Amino acid sequence: MSSDFDRYSKDYHKSIAHPLRSLMESKGENEFLRAKARWIDHWWNNSSPHSPRVLDYGCGTGMLTKYLHDLRPGWSYHGTDPSGGMIDEAKGTAPFADFSVLPNDQAPFAGQRFDLLLMSGVLHHIPWQEWEQAFAQVRSALAPQGTLLIFEHNPYNPLTQFVVRTTPIDHDAQMRTSSFVMKALGRFGFEVESRQYLHFFPPQFRALQPLERKIAWLPLGCQYLVQSRLK
Repeated sequence: MSSDFDRYSKDYHKSIAHPLRSLMESKGENEFLRAKARWIDHWWNNSSPHSPRVLDYGCGTGMLTKYLHDLRPGWSYHGTDPSGGMIDEAKGTAPFADFSVLPNDQAPFAGQRFDLLLMSGVLHHIPWQEWEQAFAQVRSALAPQGTLLIFEHNPYNPLTQFVVRTTPIDHDAQMRTSSFVMKALGRFGFEVESRQYLHFFPPQFRALQPLERKIAWLPLGCQYLVQSRLK
């Protein structure tokens, strides 16, 4: 993941702007990230009774952390990103959280361990030759019984392909299939627990969320989610 994102940090919302996205989002808000926060909240509520320590790896401007905090203010939030500009923006977006610049070859947050580690729209910005280093950092940060959730663009969805190709901030994007990511996880020391597809419908149609969960097996959603743990 490149610190080139420094140049996008001040105008991040403009950098990800796209006519199709604009039709489905509120001004100044990222409805797709908000929908992810609702999914995480729903999943954690059904899987664990305690409040987790959360690390958003590749946190960008901190919007996912903000949306999660809106739903779960009692959780402990941390975020890291290689871009100092993004971290500066995140501190303003989510002042309740602890943010720091991601070190090049060390564990984030000096080896602290987290119950829930999120990678949302991160891997397609990391060249394949850097995946091993990135997942080494993730392994060092994830608690022994912790969960890693990876949200990524689904290259099988034609709308996703079009939006990524025509969005400036995604000029370096290398979309990978969920099968590719799952094999990589096994190679880098993780055990895959589940795969789901999401964003079948515009995110503001919240009444359709239960239906989304029922068809999450269908590989046509705009994005996918891979859930894994340490081996």
